[in-house]
This record gives sequence, structure tokens and C-alpha cells, in this order.
Amino acid sequence: MKFLNGALACVLLLVQASFADVTVSPQKPIVASPVTIRLDVAVPPGSKIGQLNKVSLPEFVNLISLEFNEGAGKKEIVLTVESYKTGTIEIPAIEYDLIARDGSTSKQKTAPISFTVVSVRTDPSTADQVKDIKGVAELELNVWSYIWPVLALLALVALLFFLWRKFFRGRDNKIKIPTAPSLPPHEIAYDKLTKLQAGDLFGKGLVKEYFFSLSEIVREYVEGRFNTPALEMTTLELERDFRLAEPAVRAQLLSLLNACDVVKFAKGSATREQAETAIRRAFEFVDSTRPAPKEDVA
Repeated sequence: MKFLNGALACVLLLVQASFADVTVSPQKPIVASPVTIRLDVAVPPGSKIGQLNKVSLPEFVNLISLEFNEGAGKKEIVLTVESYKTGTIEIPAIEYDLIARDGSTSKQKTAPISFTVVSVRTDPSTADQVKDIKGVAELELNVWSYIWPVLALLALVALLFFLWRKFFRGRDNKIKIPTAPSLPPHEIAYDKLTKLQAGDLFGKGLVKEYFFSLSEIVREYVEGRFNTPALEMTTLELERDFRLAEPAVRAQLLSLLNACDVVKFAKGSATREQAETAIRRAFEFVDSTRPAPKEDVA
């Protein structure tokens, strides 16, 4: 009798047991790509599946998602994982609860699940082999691919240069405005001295301006006649460096410039007689130092 009771209990357990059909897609996934593990659990009539008790994954395998789908007489559990390691990956058995019609609970589990992860390289047999670095690749240099652009650039530069010479440079040479010949230094000095004398700055009370203009006219003449930077030099510097004229002419120049400096830089004023004497001495200095006039040949 006890034997019959035990056999009956075993039969009831088999009837109440569930069976899980496991499929893995794809069977050889690429590293770090999604892998779908589908558990189709056959559930006895009146029974149902509880929550998963334990899903243990290796440390290099991540769980992406977990879904439960109800069906007639079965329940589908879908796990999506990804592995960052190549080779054969084994996931331990997945445990779940089977709840019978009378409320009793039994522990169920699947068989261990395995699949093979391959490298991104096409040959799985060499996925984990380290290959040596290849040598330097030789580049094929096509000389003509460089020659034609260079020739085109040179042709463009030559065309632009031709157009510039034809239309721009030639235009500058076509129109030439005649320039008046420059006057000799002594004629310029005569003209400015005459205008200064006619302007009568002294009579207008512009005493210092009068002597300043007189000094500038004489210095400008010395600069043009003797090629000496007299406008940029003081009277002392001229006295020290001006050695181009005869001693008497040099003394005549320095005496005139010193007389002008006394009025220009001193607080005292000059008389009209001094002003007229100074401009007369300027005319005499130009007369004595100008080039000799050329005699006409009869």
C-alpha cells in the first residue's frame, strides 16, 4: 500500500512539472551584439509560473531586457543579453517557481545555456589570435595626376601676366604728363626773397616771422647749391661742418644766419634798417655763390 502511495505521488509530480524549451538566437553572435534567449515553458493545466528566482550572468555578460509573454498552456520568457568576451559563454540554469492549482509551489530550473561569441573578424577560428603588424604599404605615385594641375596653374599665371602687361602696364605708359623742369637753387632763392621783400612782414609787425622766413630761404639755397642738409642743421653745426665754400663766403653765410637767430630766438626786436640789411645780404650771398652764367657762343 505504501508503495502504491509513493508511486502515485511521483506521477502527480510529473504531471505538475513544467518543461522549458530553450532557444538562442543567433547561435554565434558577434561580440557586444544582442543575443536573444527564449524560454518556452509548458505549464500544466491550472498551474502558473511565478517570478524568476535567480538569473545569474557572468561578469562580462550584461542583461539588456527581460520580457514575459503569456500563451495558452505555456509561458514565454525572453532575455536579451550581450557579451564582451569571445568564445563559449555559459549561463547557469535559470530557476523559476511553478505554482500548482492548489497553491503549492515547486522550484523548477532549466539546463545551463551556452552559445559561442565570435570576433568582428570573419573567421571565428582565428578570432582570438593576435596577429603581427603589417609592414609599411607602398603607395603608387601617379606623376601625371600632379603634372596636369601644375601645368594648368602655370598657364593661368601666364595668362594673367599677359593681360596685366597688355591692359594695365601699357595704360600707364600711354599717358605721360609733361613735368616742368626744376629751377636751379639760385633762381628759387631769388623768387622767394623777392616775394618776402614784397610781402612786408616786418611792416605788419611780424618781425620774428620775417627773420625766420629769411633764414629758411638761405638754408634751402645752401642745401640745393652745396648739397648740404642745412635745413636740418643748426647754425653751430653749419659753422662746424660746412667746409665747401671759400672762407669769405662761409663767413658771409654764418654772419647772416647769426643775425637772423638773434631776432628769432631773442626777446629783443629789430629795426627796419636791420631787416633791409639782412635781406640785402641774402641777395649778395646768392649772387656770390651762384654758378657762373653760360656765355652764348656767337
